[in-house]
Amino acid sequence: MSPVVSGGSFTSGVRSAALSLLLLLVNMSAAGQHGAGPGEQGFVRAADGTGLYYHRVGSGRPTVIIPAGLFLERDFASLARRHTIVFYDMRGRGRSDPLTDSTRISIALDVADLETVRRHVKAERFVAVGWSYLGQVVMRYAAVHPERVERIVLIGPLARRFRTRYPDSLVAHDSPPVPDSSRVAVLAAARRAGLATRDPRRDCEMDYEVNRVKLVGDPRLASRVPDLCALPNEWSVYNERHVMWLFTAIIRDEAPTWERFAGLATPVLVIHGRQDRNVPYGAGREWAAHLPDARLLGVPGAAHMPWLDAPETVLPAIRVVLEGCLAIHRDPDHDSGRCERHDALIRSIDRRVLPSGGCGYRASRSDLGINYQANLINGRAQRSLGRRVRRRICSSATLR
Repeated sequence: MSPVVSGGSFTSGVRSAALSLLLLLVNMSAAGQHGAGPGEQGFVRAADGTGLYYHRVGSGRPTVIIPAGLFLERDFASLARRHTIVFYDMRGRGRSDPLTDSTRISIALDVADLETVRRHVKAERFVAVGWSYLGQVVMRYAAVHPERVERIVLIGPLARRFRTRYPDSLVAHDSPPVPDSSRVAVLAAARRAGLATRDPRRDCEMDYEVNRVKLVGDPRLASRVPDLCALPNEWSVYNERHVMWLFTAIIRDEAPTWERFAGLATPVLVIHGRQDRNVPYGAGREWAAHLPDARLLGVPGAAHMPWLDAPETVLPAIRVVLEGCLAIHRDPDHDSGRCERHDALIRSIDRRVLPSGGCGYRASRSDLGINYQANLINGRAQRSLGRRVRRRICSSATLR
């Protein structure tokens, strides 16, 4: 499943969304997953007193802040060889304080938490890396605090408008289904028998064994998906409720308009797996199409964790951004010799979905293959937003 929720009642839609996004933030856990070394770690207190676990490692410019450290730290730790990297766990997740109050879980609070972490580590400006729904968190933050963000990397970002529908060419397809339906049935039967409350860690481990394959394009790489079941926040008895509350808040929230990002000068690289089952590839393409200074790197065959499917592409692409090497927004004091190492990769991503001028045709939203529909909150009928987007499109091998 992916976080594209069709019609139905608001309650059933939220439940469906929560269950699908539960796979996006899959119940994973284990010790020994984090490889960034000791560094500085501890808790920073959000405005409401919630403790957010953080880990700062490495040194050097720029400072990079990465939410969802519980998922990303092990594989992104190598970035700390040249840069200061700050990983942190979202509120109520991973090693951060557990939460039992739905009013303390929302995307707006996630945005505020990012600012809290920035202040704590005293980063005047930083590079933001946002994976999955945290891609939207990062973009909302940048719209409010553009002066704080040097550059942005979005990886498999959640669509600006939750429930946006995309055409088949921009959505993952599997035959046979992934994960295997028989294994899903075994897990469901165990849960009906009370496994989640009787032995929540074992429930988490079974969930991990069944659903981790969704996060990679190549099933042989499923064992590389982080196993975080040693962390009680990731057990389904807590995690399922958390995800339900979070996406209820997202669905009820008024999605930011594209106009809100129109004046954002921050350079953005969007990295999205073409076989992403959790957030359709169309969402990444849409972000890259509408942001004023964005590039899209589509990763063929990769799913929601594209760095596991294609580490030789994804991690160097992130380094290109951190080192200020993309031509359109090259850092004035970048190391040209270092950038030359990335020339081939830079050429593959140094094209825009919708450049500011010169090389394409006027396109409507239907040309982009995106059908916008209103949320069904308050029982409103779905309706198309028929305004034309006065943009230009250039083709690129990574966009086909």
